Amino acid sequence: MEAGESTTRPPPTPSARPGEYIQTTATGNKISRRAIIYGASNIVLGGKCTIHSDVMIRGDLTRVVRATSDGSMPKNESSSSVVIVTGRYVSLGEGTVVRPPCKTYQGVFSYFPMRLGDYVHIGAHSVIEAAQIGHRVRIGDRCIIVR
Repeated sequence: MEAGESTTRPPPTPSARPGEYIQTTATGNKISRRAIIYGASNIVLGGKCTIHSDVMIRGDLTRVVRATSDGSMPKNESSSSVVIVTGRYVSLGEGTVVRPPCKTYQGVFSYFPMRLGDYVHIGAHSVIEAAQIGHRVRIGDRCIIVR
């Protein structure tokens, strides 16, 4: 060791246990087996996204179509509608909740689509319920973002 050189090493970065994440082959998304994803068919991940453990993504909360003139109850739109879209390189921290924004409009409670841009990092235990988060955004731990 040379003079002036430090003997301390930086702490090791935490590594995932083998098998803790599922990695998609086509787009390279990494999703924790402990993440909770509702309505997966209504969620589009842009690629190279990381969804950490205990994240909850609510793709099942879809827009409601207004009641018809015959007075029948409002119905959810078809299950093929996309509710949440992320860009590339999005990271959702542990325990984060992502759900689409909601609004009561003309007497009907409804959810609206949301979009997360490219290179977005959302810290642990945050709640995101916004229509759009732009590109290259970092949201800290324990933040609540609505409308």
